[in-house]
Amino acid sequence: MRGTSGRRWVIDPVDGTHNFTMGIPYWCSALALEGSDGALLGAVYQPSTADVWLGGAGAPTTRNGVPVAALVPRRLDECVLATYLHPATLRDPNLAEPWFAIVGDAATARMFGSGSCDLASVASGRMDLWVQHSTAEWDWLPGRALVDAAGGRTAVVRHRGHTWHIAGNPRAVGDVLDVLRLS
Repeated sequence: MRGTSGRRWVIDPVDGTHNFTMGIPYWCSALALEGSDGALLGAVYQPSTADVWLGGAGAPTTRNGVPVAALVPRRLDECVLATYLHPATLRDPNLAEPWFAIVGDAATARMFGSGSCDLASVASGRMDLWVQHSTAEWDWLPGRALVDAAGGRTAVVRHRGHTWHIAGNPRAVGDVLDVLRLS
């Protein structure tokens, strides 16, 4: 529910719940402040590394209080792609075929299990691109704000009956949108 300001907090206390419960240190706490035009502010805290990312509309992304470097424009075939796909979804060709087309065009892919950690890594240049389908808003909005505030590009598109969330350097995001148009 929105308050009288028209703004809303979106909070994910443990993004990467499975990792957390299994003792895998790749998880975080994330939050976003959403306004009528989308995410105004994103914040991600990763306890295992003690990293804090913060950024949003009018506030360039920082990691531990230091501004992140500008995202380097790279083609998809030069990118480290962060993604996630539950194995059961591979049975749906409307998900599997586009996902394989995107991953197959990337330089390499990583699946770690925390969308907000992945998106914070994209915003700070550790990874180049993030693509996932059917993303919950608490996994998308904090990192989206960080990527946008780092000079990146974000997109949400419907393709073959599914919603795809894409974030990264503007060149690579454009390449992914082209792959989706062709698949």
